[in-house]
Amino acid sequence: MSIALVLRGSCTVAIPAPHRTAAMNLCMQMGVQYSGFRWREDGSICFSCTVSSARRFLAACHKRDIAVEIVAYRGLPQFLKRIGSRAGLVVGGVLALTLMVLSGLFVWDVQVSGNVDVLTLTATPIPRTLNMAMSGIRDISVLDEAPGDRRPVQTYVLEHDNAVIYEAIRREMRRGGQVFYLHNRVQGIFYKAEWLKKHFPDINIAVAHGKMSENELEDIMYDMVNGKTDILVCTTIIETGLDIPNANTIIIENSDCL
Repeated sequence: MSIALVLRGSCTVAIPAPHRTAAMNLCMQMGVQYSGFRWREDGSICFSCTVSSARRFLAACHKRDIAVEIVAYRGLPQFLKRIGSRAGLVVGGVLALTLMVLSGLFVWDVQVSGNVDVLTLTATPIPRTLNMAMSGIRDISVLDEAPGDRRPVQTYVLEHDNAVIYEAIRREMRRGGQVFYLHNRVQGIFYKAEWLKKHFPDINIAVAHGKMSENELEDIMYDMVNGKTDILVCTTIIETGLDIPNANTIIIENSDCL
């Protein structure tokens, strides 16, 4: 579906088999631009065009007793007409417009209570939206506070110091937590695990990296999730969406290289 058909509104025109030749000849004479031409099982044909073109075409066909009908409306005007009586609408900005342009599918079932007409939610506002907010055309609310039970993340950027590493691990072990130790070189990752084991012989240490087999990684992560592993020495493979609430400490070697 073209952008013009979406923004200006489009419809599907159906022509029964007995009238298809006369109708298509008239369509060509009028210069109607259409797309999506297809045959139906009953011998009729249909195509898509803008609503304005379809109305002109239907008027000309009716004057010549050619049977033609509009069987479906689509596009932005029809979308806005359908939601005009609703109390509120959540529009997903760029994503929603992309879906409308590419597929003609619309997401409009989410309501907002109150006197809100359009609510735009974004984590990274595009320049136009941000400019409208800053200039006062749109109201803006910034959510910059963490939930009430969320503690702020403490980040320390330091030179490599074994004493700091040992203390961070001991503190996490004392509270019964777990640690991610990110060493982003597969070649030396097992040596790093042995180095940690030498200083913490009583805790369970495991290794995970992207060159391991699927089954092996599954077993390692299963132990981590279930608290059987205290320290997981790993590569950046852990950035793919792990959720382990008990692991509250991550130590990253050579973070300037990431």
